[in-house]
Amino acid sequence: MLPLVARPAETASYVFSHFEMSPDSTGVCSEPYVILAIDMMRTMRQLVHLYLHRYSMMHSMEGWVGSYAIPIYARLVMVEKNLKPGPSYLGKARKPICLIAFLKVLFTCSVFLLPTLYPITWNTFNYAPVDFGLVFTLICFGGSWMLGNGSTVIQTTLNIKYDKGFFMSLSSNSTQPCVSALQILKMGRVGIPPDALKIDSGEKRLNELGYKQELKREMSLFKTLAITFSIVALFVGTPLYGQSLRYAGPATLIWGWVAVTFFTVFVGVALAEICSSFPTTGSLYFWAAHLAGPKWGPLASWCCAWLETVGSISGIGTQAYSGAQALQMIILLATGTHKNGGYFAPRGVFVAAYMGLAIIWAILNSFSLQVIAFLDIISFWWQVIGGGVVIVMLPLVARTTQPASYVFTHFETSPGSTGVSSIPYAVILSVLLSNFCLGGYDAAAHLTEETKGADRTGPVAILASIALISVFGWAYILSLTFSIQNLEYLYDENNETRGKLVPAQIFYDAFHGRFHNSAGAIVFLCIIWGSYFFCGLSVTAAAARVVYALSRDNGIPFSPNWRKLHPKYKVPRNAVWLCTAISMILGLPILKLDIIFTALISISAIGWIGAYAIPIYARLVMAEKNFKPGPFYLGKARRPVCLIAFLWVLYTCSVFLLPTLYPITWNTFNYAPVALGLVFTLIMLWWFLDGRKWFKGPVRNIDTQNGIC
Repeated sequence: MLPLVARPAETASYVFSHFEMSPDSTGVCSEPYVILAIDMMRTMRQLVHLYLHRYSMMHSMEGWVGSYAIPIYARLVMVEKNLKPGPSYLGKARKPICLIAFLKVLFTCSVFLLPTLYPITWNTFNYAPVDFGLVFTLICFGGSWMLGNGSTVIQTTLNIKYDKGFFMSLSSNSTQPCVSALQILKMGRVGIPPDALKIDSGEKRLNELGYKQELKREMSLFKTLAITFSIVALFVGTPLYGQSLRYAGPATLIWGWVAVTFFTVFVGVALAEICSSFPTTGSLYFWAAHLAGPKWGPLASWCCAWLETVGSISGIGTQAYSGAQALQMIILLATGTHKNGGYFAPRGVFVAAYMGLAIIWAILNSFSLQVIAFLDIISFWWQVIGGGVVIVMLPLVARTTQPASYVFTHFETSPGSTGVSSIPYAVILSVLLSNFCLGGYDAAAHLTEETKGADRTGPVAILASIALISVFGWAYILSLTFSIQNLEYLYDENNETRGKLVPAQIFYDAFHGRFHNSAGAIVFLCIIWGSYFFCGLSVTAAAARVVYALSRDNGIPFSPNWRKLHPKYKVPRNAVWLCTAISMILGLPILKLDIIFTALISISAIGWIGAYAIPIYARLVMAEKNFKPGPFYLGKARRPVCLIAFLWVLYTCSVFLLPTLYPITWNTFNYAPVALGLVFTLIMLWWFLDGRKWFKGPVRNIDTQNGIC
């Protein structure tokens, strides 16, 4: 609200590139010194340090931040074999990370010892060096107590037998107790029962639910979060931006994102609680079966499983289409733009790119999950760093930026181009971008059987991915909207991008307006294409595991084939290629119809998000005594949270069935209702004619009653 209320707003170039010293008020004339240590209210570098560490005094900064250096340095120089790593393990990256962190802490402490105002007087002198010198002199001279009587106190308190230090060979009897205490804390000997280390908490809960551990449990919280964030994807809504902007203007787009985020949090919290209790690869359909009870469980599980399967497989097609479109724009701009005779890929080449991406994702998913996890860590930083570059640089490069009043308050419908004259209907369609982008966060649940401590890390990954995409996604939309140069020109079929991808034209206008070339726009599009590539890779992994889990319970035809795991890599390779083949078939209509992308998005959103409704509703109405909570538990907040989440999911699915363009013709009709209606009619007929006789939901593969767990 602050830039909205302020009448004059500074330009992006002033905010990001303006440099100015004030030697008259600070007494500092040296430019390097200005950057390092100027007055606390004016020095950018020290403000950054203060805000990062939440303290406002030099003494607290020196003491608190300085204490970081000791354990970081110890970790840097210690022998690697003496460390027992936890879930968040750096591996070979330990030395460079610790070295950079150690030097950064030393630098931070050093600059807080510098004078901040000149000339130096009693009122401007920085007393921190004097105070710290006095305090640490007393500490050093008082160290004899610690080395003598203090060691006795520690030894008596811990009551343990000491051995050699864990990171250096210290033989002094006086220092041995302190070093050994560190060793015990590091190696987990204090307060951790020995039996607790024998079995992972997620695996233990999986066994209690009746499943044995088959997949490799080798993923950490960060890797699971990386894959989940890759599926949610920062740039996934890029193809929808132009149409959403045109429905009801920038204000609806911007504030619609905030509203959708608010309700999405309720859905995420509801799913996180269930995930904590049921950390299984089957996730949604497994949850539905157990929460709905023995009477309705099989039907609930059947519906949820097929919704999730349809949504995840069509999600592969959605990302393949987006990736092919981004590649089409990159080639067009690289070969001279539409106005200068650049190459615009025809439908056949477009479909070939679509198929190629799907096949590449299948090949990569046929190897160990560690390959996907490694690529998704790259994806995480690709989207965070690349997204930050796009978000910050775009309004900075643009020669002119839209005022805050336009971005946050301007409302405008375009019935001439969309055919939608109803304001409420236009607002609903404009928010479709946010509805689609803020989904897929349940992907963390699909990986719980391969994640360490999944009953805790699963919920954290779900909520963290929602938080990340909410912040970064909103910033991305703001960056695009502020950088618009000519709104109507974005949709002109004769512009440089043929009006096919509005964000691509925004990139081109910004870079061509300032640098008179399209190189920067191509780089930005490559960043976005990379996001699609990584997202499609992760969606393929998630879809294959949904099919694997369903086939493990004999829920699809030829289940024995799809539940087979590769003998070496322990991944469901057959399920991967089944999902890929179906997604490729879904892309064939692109050869004739432009509206297929809208249908793919609608099918994916309804299938994936719609599957949330069943376990959430079952959790809402079930008796609380029948629910065994995990570490993440809502308690009495369960009913209001689940009710809001359930109603929001129903609303989201409903709006994706609506027509998006008028008048309705073969090229504007939303085929999602027809496709979904046909598919689910067949699925439900199968259920009533045959499936209900043999499908009982998730099938246990270990006997918990006989004590095998």
